[in-house]
Amino acid sequence: LLKTLEEPTPKTIIILVSHNSNALLETIKSRVATIEFKLVAVDSIKESLKQKFDLDSENAELIGQLSMGRPGFAFACSDEESYKEQEGLAQDALQFLQDPLYARMKKIEELTKLKEDRQQTIQNMVELMRMWLHESLLGSLELECSKQAKELSKTHSQEQIKNALQALQKCESALARNVGP
Repeated sequence: LLKTLEEPTPKTIIILVSHNSNALLETIKSRVATIEFKLVAVDSIKESLKQKFDLDSENAELIGQLSMGRPGFAFACSDEESYKEQEGLAQDALQFLQDPLYARMKKIEELTKLKEDRQQTIQNMVELMRMWLHESLLGSLELECSKQAKELSKTHSQEQIKNALQALQKCESALARNVGP
């Protein structure tokens, strides 16, 4: 890879995509130009969904929240089947955050036993939990958030939400290091 990056054939364009540029080796980062794509405002995504896909406000609101600023994700969820799947995952993630410890442990056991798409499903759940926790932190600060996140903020202190976000960050790091099937 390094040789290819150093001496590409004429008229060659190589595009590397990473969700975490910190995970790339310095020897790779020193040989490439970095272009960062920022997240898009959720309100902009919601408006685009309403205009492009003729979604009602409630569905556009939920998909906008689930997208977490990623328009490609939002547009991919605009069909009925994908929408229902993501809505179910979002509700599972929210329920996980509200469940008692024994129920969370049971859910973790179920996730680890998945045969197909286990890693992706777990990653999606972690991302959705982060979304709900960020939203509930906004709610705890009396800022605009979804009604589900507002309810979560009523049952958890700001300190608990911050601790949960830190734990999720550690979980994501551990998942990123796990190269096993």
